[in-house]
Amino acid sequence: MSLTPKDLTSLLSVLSEDVTNHSTFETIGQTFQSLLSKCDVFSIGLSITTLLQHHDLIPEDTQKLSALFLLYELYRDEH
Repeated sequence: MSLTPKDLTSLLSVLSEDVTNHSTFETIGQTFQSLLSKCDVFSIGLSITTLLQHHDLIPEDTQKLSALFLLYELYRDEH
């Protein structure tokens, strides 16, 4: 249960330093929803969690905050 290389590349592009420094959470969320399918929420969440655990993969604070926001976006409709 892991992301495909294409999906991982899309996730990393959403969490890139340029995007997270110059975009609002709304824009990041919309880009995230358009690039990644919602059918495999667990794998996406697991990948984001792994990125957060390895500080060298997303080193900037804005990237970490955006990753936490994306985790929230994944599960906000769950009860």
